[in-house]
Amino acid sequence: MGIDRYVRVPAKRGAKAVEIAVEPAGEDRFVVTVDGRRFELDAHAHASGVAMRHEGRSLDARVVWEGSDAVVTLPNGASKFEMLDARTYALKSATGAAGGSAKPVLNSPMAGKIILVKVAEGDTVKEGQTLVIIEAMKMENELRCLAAGKVVKVAVAAGDIVKPGDKLLELAYDAQD
Repeated sequence: MGIDRYVRVPAKRGAKAVEIAVEPAGEDRFVVTVDGRRFELDAHAHASGVAMRHEGRSLDARVVWEGSDAVVTLPNGASKFEMLDARTYALKSATGAAGGSAKPVLNSPMAGKIILVKVAEGDTVKEGQTLVIIEAMKMENELRCLAAGKVVKVAVAAGDIVKPGDKLLELAYDAQD
């Protein structure tokens, strides 16, 4: 039994993302850690959401999906957010996608080996274009451009070994309206 790691990204711009780890602890039993706070609970999915029991208290969470966003309704109100697995969040964070704005420096979201750098200094890039491919744990991860712009500096080459946070590229983005 492994631990699944997620990040809850609130729909409200500028709100803090929350790390969530879920570890199975038996049939319909889980240990859930939310930003360092640990909860042991019984839970099972049903047609409209999740029924949970924690320390003798029951809670029914209604979940409605609106595209990639989830709206979770509890007795005290509803919240809208995006739920990402931790790996996807790390990839989005590296380029600024998780925070809502493109960052001028593309840092490595993980340790790995640069397989391919698909751009050169001075290249014009468009939104969604693959910039760099990193191999980590035998998986190839494509880092894509979030907005149209230009490559200012390339700091890595194919074959380089990188650590999380290492600078890969510098970008200048076109003005956004």
